[in-house]
Amino acid sequence: MFLGLSLVNFKKRKREMSKRRKFDDPDSPAIGDLRIWFSTTPNTDVSVMAKQFGETFEPYATHSGTELNMLTLGVVSPEAMIARAEADNANLTWILRAAGVILMFFGVLMGLKPLAVLGDVIPLFGSIVAFGTALVAAAIAISLSLITIATAWIVYRPLLGIGLIAVAVALIVVLVARSKRQPEVLAPGVFEVVD
Repeated sequence: MFLGLSLVNFKKRKREMSKRRKFDDPDSPAIGDLRIWFSTTPNTDVSVMAKQFGETFEPYATHSGTELNMLTLGVVSPEAMIARAEADNANLTWILRAAGVILMFFGVLMGLKPLAVLGDVIPLFGSIVAFGTALVAAAIAISLSLITIATAWIVYRPLLGIGLIAVAVALIVVLVARSKRQPEVLAPGVFEVVD
């Protein structure tokens, strides 16, 4: 409900409120007083996408079970409002995916932290192990996140979902293959020349 108050009405209401209080000076409040203020909303055009219910609006339930309840400043077409809502939804989705990858990275990194602590017995070796565990944590977090995202996408975009699963599985295979690769042991006194 819009309450239009002119400056004169506002001052009159403020005086009436101060008369109802125990003291006459509204600029020096005391303990137990309530602070009451009035504000106005400037008249402007808005576009609403909702179901009208009497003198107000309520969310509109679509056939798919979702609810529409949008308000946009200015005169905007329904197509533009829906396009804006879809763009906002896509941005939020990518932000949540990135946050999920970051959280998974830190979770895996904390799970591998005991290895870095064991490596700290030798100072230089500890830094190398910590860097290695961070790389492994990143590879595991990215691959598991891709599998999670792809699993959700298989229903809506099967080709993209299957492609993401293939990339994640390839990343896991490369990680496992590198971890199982045995380093070449040279005979004592033989040195390898690297160009």
